[in-house]
Amino acid sequence: FNSMMELVDNKSIDAVVCNKVSRFGRRLSVMVSSVEKMIESGVTFYTISEGIDTSTSQGRFMFNMFGSITDKEREWRKVL
Repeated sequence: FNSMMELVDNKSIDAVVCNKVSRFGRRLSVMVSSVEKMIESGVTFYTISEGIDTSTSQGRFMFNMFGSITDKEREWRKVL
């Protein structure tokens, strides 16, 4: 993860592709700050399963929705 974010900081990559939002991270705050950094660096975040593309406003909205669900699922697992 840190190596990937270094590439983002250096603007060495154009995109990050992940199978699912839930595989990208478990904490909403880390996921959102990482994707915000990508957007600021001109890097697009894509997911295969959910079809998210953060280069569009709809994709950024979907990322936030799925990220919130992932965060909530993590909290529920702590309780169970």
